[in-house]
Amino acid sequence: HTRHTRRLPARAACCRSVASVMSLFSAAASPGCLLGGQAEVKVPGFWLEAGSMLTPLAAVAPTIPSPADDNIQPAQGDDLLAPNATSAARLNRVVCVSSANVGYSKAAKETHVLPSALEYHAIIEETAHAGEFALMLKMTLEYESAFPEEGMVVWLKKHQQFINDEKTSELMLIETAFEDYVQGKWIPITTDIRYAEEAEAIVQAVVTSDSGQTAGRVTTQGAVEDAKLGPVGERGRIVLTYRCEQLYAYGETSLGPVASRQMLVPLALQLPWAAFDNPAGNCRIHATVRGPAGTVRLDPATNILAYRDLQRSLRAEAGAGAAQCAVLPTASAGADASWTFSRSSLPPMPTMVLTILSVPNIDDSWEKVEAAVPRASRARLMLPVDSAPLLRVQQPGGFPAHLVRCSVETEAPARSPGSRRVHVDITISDASGSTGMRCASAGGQRSVRQCFNLHEERRVLKRLEGIPKLRAAGVLLDDDVWVQEFVVFDHGVRAHFSIEARVGDLDGQTAQSLVQALTGSSGDVAALERAGKQALLNSWQSALQSLRGLTPGGATSFVAGLSKAKESYTQTVKRKFPGAAFTTYVNFDTDGGN
Repeated sequence: HTRHTRRLPARAACCRSVASVMSLFSAAASPGCLLGGQAEVKVPGFWLEAGSMLTPLAAVAPTIPSPADDNIQPAQGDDLLAPNATSAARLNRVVCVSSANVGYSKAAKETHVLPSALEYHAIIEETAHAGEFALMLKMTLEYESAFPEEGMVVWLKKHQQFINDEKTSELMLIETAFEDYVQGKWIPITTDIRYAEEAEAIVQAVVTSDSGQTAGRVTTQGAVEDAKLGPVGERGRIVLTYRCEQLYAYGETSLGPVASRQMLVPLALQLPWAAFDNPAGNCRIHATVRGPAGTVRLDPATNILAYRDLQRSLRAEAGAGAAQCAVLPTASAGADASWTFSRSSLPPMPTMVLTILSVPNIDDSWEKVEAAVPRASRARLMLPVDSAPLLRVQQPGGFPAHLVRCSVETEAPARSPGSRRVHVDITISDASGSTGMRCASAGGQRSVRQCFNLHEERRVLKRLEGIPKLRAAGVLLDDDVWVQEFVVFDHGVRAHFSIEARVGDLDGQTAQSLVQALTGSSGDVAALERAGKQALLNSWQSALQSLRGLTPGGATSFVAGLSKAKESYTQTVKRKFPGAAFTTYVNFDTDGGN
């Protein structure tokens, strides 16, 4: 991080208490002392939050057996970290926006400006795979105008990042929101943005006019995310939402009498910083970390050596002359598995909010009872591994019993032979003028609309290949009907066509021959003709010819495409098959939103 300066509003305090700052973040190392014959371990620069105060992290080191006790020296490649420790390279870490520029309608532009408020809201979620975790992060950056009587424009850049130095997963920007502070409350900013050039034009038009409106836009180029907000009055907010699909996690080693079945997920939220005599430090910070139900923090007292080894790893990574502080936040009042840290000013040196979460593995204390369940039920019965006294129950007559856990995967209900189902796949597709832009993923050789044509053809052929498998599984029956509906729009309805087939006519050989014939095999065309499937082939050829001929043009009206799809579905498809059961899937293909 770079030390920044920022012009403050006239009503804001222009300095902070030097004594209070130094008492909170004076990260001088202290030697260990003996308590009852055992050495107390102090972790320089690591602070434990206790109410409004921060106390240096220190505890008596537990006795941990080691090969060194038997004079066995470590060999190359041995992990010398303490139990439950992680390294700086593996630590899941989020870095705040590195810089922002602020411009005014009259006053001079300011560069390298820190926000006036920063909020992190991190949620750690379990994924579908046991022992793996994802992160949902909302980062809110608030900027306050030094000249509230003038319009203010904020332009910030944030480097895209991997979640850790080992680059195990990326932190992906999935949503951006802009807010303006108007008459005492935050107002979301919405703009109709079709693509980057138009978005930039909207921003520039609003910024250079006196329309009283506010615009926002985000672009991504190279490895930098670029956001622009303005003009705003007194204050403005940029809210960035990120997701990381896979956090680094590792198994917890129990240091107590009971074996641990927990997973450890370390997460650090890096804070901006400013020297204690820098007015830019007048920035409110608030960070919240929430884990799955039952999550606790890795106990700093019992695992003091793990925190010490992480501090040493961070120091080695940053260099001997660099300081890196860490604050261990307090548990949120009234909230389970949540930790919060808040302050009214920035730290005077690089600082992270550090939580090492211990997440329970809910299935780890259970074993499968395979023989108790018929295979067709797709159920799992599980008994507790330990005696689990809280799971004991009394049967009538006083005989003891144990509760078991039953996990059931439901199946589709069996179809009665005389029933009929109509399955409809509706594709609502954008062919407006913006889809004429060249597609980078196609090497710039195709337009977006041409890519849509290819993708939609590939999608419908893949579905065709799946029909015989659904038929074989009994999900679809011979008298069921499969409908493919296409509605193509610009400012009106450009094209509307469909394919309809009886499921019984799409056996495995027919579906395979159709796919081959539609992709250029003349031999399969002849085979379909001999099998009396000429009408079926003609309907598919006509639909794909219409799809392949779609070109971009016109303005954009989502309403036109949606209205036509609804009209066709309700007045044509459903009326044609009275009494049938319907299932429907909708794909909406567009290059942007309005």
